[in-house]
Amino acid sequence: MGQRTIEFGWGAPSFAQQVPALSAKDAATADAFNQAIIRLSVHGLLSGAERDRAIKRTTRWIEDRLKPAARAALQKEEEGRG
Repeated sequence: MGQRTIEFGWGAPSFAQQVPALSAKDAATADAFNQAIIRLSVHGLLSGAERDRAIKRTTRWIEDRLKPAARAALQKEEEGRG
């Protein structure tokens, strides 16, 4: 699987645009996480390191949501070969 880059922060595209494989509900949740991280950072309630950890955790959360879809796609591909 190739690596993709996703953007966080002010001005970043929505996660529905960045990661079309995410369900609408998961994309909206990821957008809410991004907005929360931005707000807390801007108001000085998160340090730079805390912000980076929050982004890393959100990225892992997104990856966890994508794993079932990736497994299903691989299984479908394997069934097509067999």
